[in-house]
Amino acid sequence: MYYSNMKSVDISKCILCHDAVCTKACPAMDPARIIRALRFDNAAGASMMLPKEDVCLHCDGKCQNVCPAEVPIQKLMSGLRKEFPEQKEIPGLDDVDLSCDICGVKLENPFMLSSSVVASNYEMTARAFEMGWSGAAFKTICLMDIREASPRFSTVKTGEGSFYGFKNIEQLSDYELEENLNFFRELKKIIPPK
Repeated sequence: MYYSNMKSVDISKCILCHDAVCTKACPAMDPARIIRALRFDNAAGASMMLPKEDVCLHCDGKCQNVCPAEVPIQKLMSGLRKEFPEQKEIPGLDDVDLSCDICGVKLENPFMLSSSVVASNYEMTARAFEMGWSGAAFKTICLMDIREASPRFSTVKTGEGSFYGFKNIEQLSDYELEENLNFFRELKKIIPPK
């Protein structure tokens, strides 16, 4: 199998870029997503993301030319296609319903962001929603003057007073109340069901 033989050499060089330049350079597919699936040993899933035609055969290779890790993306995609010549679709995949009800709140799936840095402003929350997260427990909002401790952890002790572990004590949003409310308004405008 061509792909299997290349795996340790080519994919290991991929640095799993955020906002990958190879995907921006390729009009036909998402090479970064395919490589990510391969890195996590999901070759069959990666093969389902390939376009129906082998677009790499007659391509100028912009995706691999811009790759900072110099991964030979065209060879990788062609090898994957050779190993999985027939694209199989998982029957009923589009019919799967992950919606759920949590405390009376209907969610499209059970995946929500926790109250943390990733749910602390408009940009990060919007990006998560676009990627499929169903909701967010937003960072705690308050009217107090915030003076975060540094380092941002504290000890947890047993009933006898001996050390047991650490806890995170960064709890509050750095934004003013009105700024946070504006984040919510804008999020509801662009993605109302979240």
